[in-house]
Amino acid sequence: MFQTNDRDHVASAKREHPRHRTAKIQAQVLVPLVKALQTESHSASRLAIVNATDFVPPWKTSSLLIDPSCPGSEMCRAGCACPQQPVEVLAVKGINHLVVASHDLEALRSAYQALGFAVKKRGGLPFGISNSIVQLQGSYLELLSVTGDVPEHSPGHFSFGAFNRDYLARHEGSSMLVLDTPDARADIASWREAGLQAYEPFDFSKMATMHDGEKVNLSFSLAFVSHPAAPWFRLFACQYGQPEFYTQPQYLNHSNAASTLQDVWITGETAPDLADFMSKVTGASSVRKGADLTVLQTLTGAIILARPNAFEAAFGVPAPHPEDGPHLAGFTIGCHGLSHLASLGLAKAGGRYVVPPSKGFGTAIGFADLKRSS
Repeated sequence: MFQTNDRDHVASAKREHPRHRTAKIQAQVLVPLVKALQTESHSASRLAIVNATDFVPPWKTSSLLIDPSCPGSEMCRAGCACPQQPVEVLAVKGINHLVVASHDLEALRSAYQALGFAVKKRGGLPFGISNSIVQLQGSYLELLSVTGDVPEHSPGHFSFGAFNRDYLARHEGSSMLVLDTPDARADIASWREAGLQAYEPFDFSKMATMHDGEKVNLSFSLAFVSHPAAPWFRLFACQYGQPEFYTQPQYLNHSNAASTLQDVWITGETAPDLADFMSKVTGASSVRKGADLTVLQTLTGAIILARPNAFEAAFGVPAPHPEDGPHLAGFTIGCHGLSHLASLGLAKAGGRYVVPPSKGFGTAIGFADLKRSS
């Protein structure tokens, strides 16, 4: 475990060659966090994340060649003769957000407000998508509908809009899982090197308004990756030009005491078979919890690969879309208390208050007490 005095390492590193400064900071700060996530208990991992919050830098999810013993010579660069060969450490990504798609965005917004979420005003993306954001600590929910023309898929290019249009032609639900990244293009190169199906980057921008009325131009770079055995589960990493737009504290006052996206469930008979793919994409180690459940602990929430019986045991309802194969079936929100949820008359299963898919727009929504799960 490491403490806040690791900031001293950051300050002292300013005099070093940039490449080795980055390597040393990550070795001293991020590597212990990754080890904690991969080897310690869930509670200890949560503590490691809290301790690291102030000084895990924007490149926390990058894949770097790290050699802490390198002397950091000004002449040292790629291909140099260091005392010890670099060791590649793939940093663990975090869950950036989860996409929930509906035919009727206003109905979806109203339903989430009724559950006690503070929902941002309706906005849009410049390719036929209307959306609203539910901001959480370290992540968010993107509620969306397809409301205009969308670009089609083309060879080597994945279309966010076309996928959500086609997904909604089947049913509503959680359509996409999004990871954070400081460098979408580096992710694409890394995934391709690992033999994964990655697509060309998708860049776009849009105007938005901060809570104080300031107009900002938000820019995005998306890196898409897919697995042939999961055609209706879509995953991508998002690089933000202005991430502060999604961390405004004024939007964290939820009457249901919601705080974090605690876990996301990918469910299907073959969902656990995606463990190697998900490890390569996220950088997180997969831990089997029996024959029907595999867990990958990211920096901001767990990704759970579950067979349908394991999902039903956790949420008390069947997985919503078995015809899709491995799919995003549900998620759990960590709350600072459950008194508001208890007043809504929700069923309880697996330590969660649960909104079933039939009332959750095609996805199961769980609410768990953070005190109990810590």
